[in-house]
Amino acid sequence: MQAFIEESENTFLDINLPDENGENQSLSQYKGKLIVVDFASTVMDRYTGYIFEMKDIYNTYHSRGLEIYEVYPDPSRLVWEEQVRALPWTTVRTENGVNDIAFRTFNVQAIPTLFLYNRKGEVVGRFGDFESLKKAIEKAL
Repeated sequence: MQAFIEESENTFLDINLPDENGENQSLSQYKGKLIVVDFASTVMDRYTGYIFEMKDIYNTYHSRGLEIYEVYPDPSRLVWEEQVRALPWTTVRTENGVNDIAFRTFNVQAIPTLFLYNRKGEVVGRFGDFESLKKAIEKAL
């Protein structure tokens, strides 16, 4: 069984949700790159500071092949669109909130929760803080 899993191309946990323009964006479009998958919300405490931290990560590592894919369960589509429109990375929103299959598949119990995919498409870590995430990114690069 383990050999089958290791040989399978179906181990990549994908997400496919609409962005702020209503166009579906698939996480798998970044396969082959280093990807931060971020489950966040515009209504979480200290959202503005959180986004500044994410921008720092993006600005530091994007030129070296890092992509960010943010998943929001926000109840208000209009508020979410206003908050994410200027972000330079992919942001998507689920109509089902935290009950969406993406949250269940990744077993997200709290927001924010960050994951890192390596270039092989493997989840190499789950993070609750930026310092640990940055160390993992450095190691994966």
